[in-house]
Amino acid sequence: KEFKKRAPEDKRADVMIESCSRAKTWKETPTRYEVFPLKRLNTRYDEWAPRWGNPDKQTQILFSSNRDGSVGKGTDQWTNQAFSDIYISELPKSRNTEWPGEWSPVASFDENEVINTGVNEGEACPNRKATAVYYTYCPQDKREVKACYIYVTTKKGKDWTQPELIKLDNDSMVNCVHPFITGDELTLYFASNKPGGYGGYDLYKVTRTKKSKPFNMADIKNLGDVVNTAGNEVFPALRGDSLLYFSSDGHYDLGGLDIY
Repeated sequence: KEFKKRAPEDKRADVMIESCSRAKTWKETPTRYEVFPLKRLNTRYDEWAPRWGNPDKQTQILFSSNRDGSVGKGTDQWTNQAFSDIYISELPKSRNTEWPGEWSPVASFDENEVINTGVNEGEACPNRKATAVYYTYCPQDKREVKACYIYVTTKKGKDWTQPELIKLDNDSMVNCVHPFITGDELTLYFASNKPGGYGGYDLYKVTRTKKSKPFNMADIKNLGDVVNTAGNEVFPALRGDSLLYFSSDGHYDLGGLDIY
């Protein structure tokens, strides 16, 4: 309320004041969800952005982590931690396994280092048949600051093709990250800090008419002010291509990034 007096034009203050009021009710009326850690997959480092590695079968899980063993041996200039890679774990096919009934030991998603490289890779999203993977790639250069971009690679035999950039902005300093591809592969959802949005990061979508065609920057659309706020909206994910989940720190919340 004190901040509201000093900056009455800042709408974030209204959201924070209302959040304080709602938080008390939320804590007194817990939801039906039970939250617990996947201890077999987690480490003391960061794990984030879980996705089905094969959405049709749902027997593989992909996620990002900057744990020990990543391909990049240097230090990330943004976080001062190790670089992140994409990892995979599978449901055991038999009971004769180290972890009966649970996920198998975690392995690098890309042992041949086509996708995982010496810098940051994360937020992988396969298509339905797991023949293509869309992911975030963050090149780094000692001579200049780089942004993060979305790349795609396709399956060729047991390996992956050379990743290709999906160009989503003419400014190389704009971050376009956290891809989610729809079932028909004609719409790509992503987060970006493009100029002209509602806040820090907004959610966008871009479409194309055929899977064989590239996405057109002219077709990029902001998801609007029902979803996007003066804060940050990130990590979009769809269920059945009709229900959108995402993280935000700009809606009524308990603080930091919450799920909506």
